[in-house]
Amino acid sequence: MNSTSTHDTKRSEDLRMRINVLSEIPHIWEKVLQNWKKHNQSKKETDNNGQLIPDDCDEYFLYQTLVGVWSVGLNADDKKGIQDLEARVKAYLQKAMREAKVHSFWTNVNSTYEQGVFNFLNKILSDQGFLNEFVPFQRFVSKCGMYGSLSQVVLKLSTPGVPDVYQGCELWDFSLVDPDNRRPVDFGVRKQALKNVLEGFNKDGVSYVKDIVSNIDDGRIKLFLTQRVLSLRREHYDLFTFGKYQRVHVDSEHVVAFSRAHHNQSLLVVVARFFFDLLGGEKALHS
Repeated sequence: MNSTSTHDTKRSEDLRMRINVLSEIPHIWEKVLQNWKKHNQSKKETDNNGQLIPDDCDEYFLYQTLVGVWSVGLNADDKKGIQDLEARVKAYLQKAMREAKVHSFWTNVNSTYEQGVFNFLNKILSDQGFLNEFVPFQRFVSKCGMYGSLSQVVLKLSTPGVPDVYQGCELWDFSLVDPDNRRPVDFGVRKQALKNVLEGFNKDGVSYVKDIVSNIDDGRIKLFLTQRVLSLRREHYDLFTFGKYQRVHVDSEHVVAFSRAHHNQSLLVVVARFFFDLLGGEKALHS
């Protein structure tokens, strides 16, 4: 089974692809982190031993989590939206800290440390100066991650094996570990979106594809791609079920390619990766 999200993933498939982008830009990410740490240093508390809360590892983990989970279209001045996000991240941090077993445990809760981390989270999400720096960076990373997610969809649905689409992941899903990834899924929205995708593509395919690419944030492009490749699998059952897998050599690090072949049928699959540079790199990040 080819699964990219399940009921037990610590971070959903689309959230992970955002975080993966950071591995493409280690020097930029390090600089951004140092700026954020310096900006937020005064927001830390200390425990009875004079140790700062959070420690460096948990602070890094928090920034990484925010880059991954930040809601699409959430603005720095959207207080209600940020409050809702804070509640989700707080629950995630509590579980992560206790399961890390460094400062707190399920069987021996360190309420002082945990509350200090929660207070730090609240302070940085209430700081417009920090948010004004964070949001533009996060949005560019998110865009790169979305394109990476689309490549992941194609790979999952076309490589040997049985593809699995976890509930809700037909559209963008930026969920954390349970209970966050077990929130009710609005299947009515997805059913209507699928209907609109089919009608739009059948009416004017070229124009519709241009539209969903231009509006990548709304998730229609992920649903469209999922539907198209699943339809291809249904139409060519033997090819996808019994077809031989063969790696295809390419000279670019930005391309992954392979072929599937069965009797007189063959398929060439080509997807892109490392989208930070493909979408303009550091120049686009700061534009």
